Amino acid sequence: MPIADLLVIAGLCSGLAMLPSLGWVLATLIMSLLILRTTDAETWPDAVLMLVGSSVIWLSVKLIFTG
Repeated sequence: MPIADLLVIAGLCSGLAMLPSLGWVLATLIMSLLILRTTDAETWPDAVLMLVGSSVIWLSVKLIFTG
């Protein structure tokens, strides 16, 4: 089921994003590769919009919690 796969990807990438310095870059790269492998999403616009949307949400939450 794709929902379970996407939840695993979200959890994995959330953990990777917490690594110091360039963890968010590694998380974004791995998320893009895993999304393209587990879903039938096309690279443009589906996967790109998923990555941009999740990055915007991640940055918003980070700004809210860190000040």
